[in-house]
Amino acid sequence: MKKYVPMKMIGKSRFVNYYNSWQEEDKAALLGRMERLISENREYADKKNYGHLCNLITSLAMVMILEEKGHARAEFLYTQQIGTGGSMCDYTFKKR
Repeated sequence: MKKYVPMKMIGKSRFVNYYNSWQEEDKAALLGRMERLISENREYADKKNYGHLCNLITSLAMVMILEEKGHARAEFLYTQQIGTGGSMCDYTFKKR
């Protein structure tokens, strides 16, 4: 089983560029939230789920942190992110 480390998971997720745009305080809150989600979901942690959980836990933690700050899920927009040469789905926060 792979070791689930929040920073490494963010780096493997499709949300790394979005994470890099966050303030340091929010990044710290995100890492803490991811630690909690990883702990709560240990039963699903196996080598076949690692890539999926990198995206799932990162995105869920991001939504939770943003909602705590008073932002709504409806304020996330679907965007294209080039990343490693392909296109991937990403949710970018945009204030209305």
